[in-house]
Amino acid sequence: MRALLLIFLGAAALGAQPVISSGGVVNAASYVSATSAGGAIAQGSVFSIFGRGLGPPLPGAQAAGFPLGESLAGVSIQLVHQTGVSLAAIPLYVSDGQINAVLPSSTPVGLVSVQVTYNGRTSAAEPIKVVRSSFGIFTRNSGGSGPAIAQNFIAPDQQPLNSPAVAATPGQTIVLWGTGLGPIAAPDNAAPPSGNLGEPLELTLAGRPVPVDYAGRSPCCAGVDQVNFRIPADAPSGCAVPLALKMQNGVYGNFATIAVNAAAGPCSDPWNLTANAGRWAQLSLVREAPDAAASPADTVTGIFQQADPPVRYPPPGTCLSADLTAAAAKLLDAGSVLTLAGPQGARQIPRNGSVYSLASAAGSPFLGPGAYTLSGPGGADVGAFQADLLAPAPLTWGPAAGDRFHGITWSWTGVSPTGDRGNSLVIVSGPGFLCAAAPASGTFSLPPGILANLPAQATVALRSVSQSSFRAPGLDQGLLSYTYSVSRPSSFGDPPLASSPVFLPNGQRILAEIASTDPEQERGLMNRTDLPSGRGMLFLFSQPDLLTFWMYQTLIPLDIIWTDSSRRIIFISANTPPCTSANSSNCPLYGPQQRSQYVLELAAGAAAQYALKLGDQLNW
Repeated sequence: MRALLLIFLGAAALGAQPVISSGGVVNAASYVSATSAGGAIAQGSVFSIFGRGLGPPLPGAQAAGFPLGESLAGVSIQLVHQTGVSLAAIPLYVSDGQINAVLPSSTPVGLVSVQVTYNGRTSAAEPIKVVRSSFGIFTRNSGGSGPAIAQNFIAPDQQPLNSPAVAATPGQTIVLWGTGLGPIAAPDNAAPPSGNLGEPLELTLAGRPVPVDYAGRSPCCAGVDQVNFRIPADAPSGCAVPLALKMQNGVYGNFATIAVNAAAGPCSDPWNLTANAGRWAQLSLVREAPDAAASPADTVTGIFQQADPPVRYPPPGTCLSADLTAAAAKLLDAGSVLTLAGPQGARQIPRNGSVYSLASAAGSPFLGPGAYTLSGPGGADVGAFQADLLAPAPLTWGPAAGDRFHGITWSWTGVSPTGDRGNSLVIVSGPGFLCAAAPASGTFSLPPGILANLPAQATVALRSVSQSSFRAPGLDQGLLSYTYSVSRPSSFGDPPLASSPVFLPNGQRILAEIASTDPEQERGLMNRTDLPSGRGMLFLFSQPDLLTFWMYQTLIPLDIIWTDSSRRIIFISANTPPCTSANSSNCPLYGPQQRSQYVLELAAGAAAQYALKLGDQLNW
């Protein structure tokens, strides 16, 4: 009877309905949250669907070659635009838990529902927002953070993968891989044509703009883009030099890293383990101090491994997408227990599985400023060692100034450099990002590219980190660090919406945030204190209607432009003033007496500046 039961259960499982995880449709390279401004899916890009029962069991099925089909191993993906237009995505890889597919370049901008059908069973719909371009950098951890998939160009047949062990040099061409530069005119299921796509973009290396030599499809792969650039002569050396690519003058995805060494060879910097440290240790003393009158929590951890060394910190003054993954490694035995000696006496740090760790009991912290020695008797893999460090006085977190659209500056006092080789940092970190600053600077400005993808509310941590290196038999290098961390709930205001260009009759582009859901359309540009030149908001409705707008809680005057379903302008309300009444019922309504389907909001005076008039054709 048990055997029969298993058979029937297996049959039921095979017929289960596919399930797409909530928020489970993302750019296949950046993995930026679908709710963030940089999390929209670009026309012609590769996207990933996560869930269960989506396709065959592992190892899954891979598309064999061109021309690509609209189904693979019994899996198809349906796309339905908010206006009712229906298309099919092009599957590249399908499995039970993940699908990679190409979004057709012809997919309209706006809200699109995604459904997966596997062996005749169809999932519930998961919404995504489609824009013209939204670039993601492929990374070695396949999660959108850490080292980029980038090649150091030496010769056509010699392009090694950039890594801490194989760093790039100034003047060298880098081939960066990603997806989301924008649509192509050719079929997406055939080998894509090469050539620059001509989309406006800005590549930065360590926060500095870098000229781009090529930005277009790679002929090898559907939906995959390559960006070629040369390392500037003044590029900083380091094992985690951040790369970011901004599309359409405002849309950011992930911040990845490459290794750079002006002298050639493996990278090296004061903040990370050296690239040739194949056997290494990281010993961490951490004090988590609540930003209030509460007892701090202290922890000590020790990790000894044989693996590629992790790259934790970028050069001071830069940011990256935080890498929370752990590489596969061989754990090293450094003895059964470590000993920490400090201002409050000695403590034993026992080994708990693969990590040496000790946490303070409630109300009994044991760390603080002063001199520390962490030592071990040695074990099967690592000999006896001693690491010394001077922990500085705690930092004091000052006020923040600015906003997410222009940058937010954090300030601190009380941090002085300690440790050897000047390897002390102040770290500003939050959900998905980590930025480094020189302690003596006293301030750090979080750039708009990082802020754009943060939620309205998030916890931000400010940490002072001091490090010293040590050696031991059986180790190439070890780092001992002391971190004082203060966390603070922070408000960033409503995040921007994903953006896409609106093309004007004269060929100019307006970068418009796309408002395609009821909550987005109700909020609109409320509470914005400015709207920069060349920016706007595009309201996409599912069908024509008598659309009226008001200026309740809108702080700046606007030009409001209505179009019909063919995107021709039918009404313009120029220099529409804010409504100063606290009662929304006192705010006048604006709009045409005929049906419209799309509305574009610009800063007051922009319609006249661009010479827009009734009957003009807009496109997006």
